[in-house]
Amino acid sequence: MTGTHVIIIFVTIVTLLALYVFGTYRELVALLDRCKKAFGQFKEAEQQLAAAQNASSPAADIASLESRVGFTRQLFQDSVNNYNTYKHKSPTSVVAELLGHRDDVSLLGFEVKHTA
Repeated sequence: MTGTHVIIIFVTIVTLLALYVFGTYRELVALLDRCKKAFGQFKEAEQQLAAAQNASSPAADIASLESRVGFTRQLFQDSVNNYNTYKHKSPTSVVAELLGHRDDVSLLGFEVKHTA
């Protein structure tokens, strides 16, 4: 094998590794964005339900809003679990650590919980 072949192999490996890291980063950011969006929808639904309860809205409206709160809560929980699961997969966990995704997303609020 000549020096040119070694360089071509090295460049190919580095390129593939860079593409993997970039793809992993994009996926982490997309999953985190889904968490933020789902959390916003959940909080909005909770606020609408509280307003309807305070305004003594009809029971049908309150039941509909309670259903929406339940749906958006589940959407948020699923988004959080997807992010945390993806982040902890190997070798994604190494890339996540290097790219600053060190903390898990928490189901409580939209805070982060530190991992040991």
